[in-house]
Amino acid sequence: MVGIAGLESFSAVNGDAVVPLHVGKSVRQQGVGVRVLALVADIAFRQLRLNRLTSYIRAGNEVSHRISTRVGFQVEGCLRQAWFTDGRHVDMLVVGPLTDEWMARRTALSAELDGSPTVSFGHDASPSWSWPPKTADG
Repeated sequence: MVGIAGLESFSAVNGDAVVPLHVGKSVRQQGVGVRVLALVADIAFRQLRLNRLTSYIRAGNEVSHRISTRVGFQVEGCLRQAWFTDGRHVDMLVVGPLTDEWMARRTALSAELDGSPTVSFGHDASPSWSWPPKTADG
């Protein structure tokens, strides 16, 4: 295991969920974060038919901001002093995409990324739930 990501605070009524993402230090700067976030977005929008995703980024965390922006997440707001770290409160950015924004970004992102590394969902992951996509319908 090299990190953790998923969907939490799932609301079937509102069609949304929160996406936490943590990538271990040993694999940072290798494209894992972008691919994992894209895979979670794919599952959320294409399989679960959600309308939106939300994630939270500590203000000043440029790496997380770059990853989320590259995947198509937009800054939606700022929660002032909502994140406690290193003995102090700092601002927290609220970011996320809508379904149509993800679907528009998905094809271009897949073309931008080469096949290495590839991330997959599950132990014997279906090729259709890997990122970058491995299937013809992508």
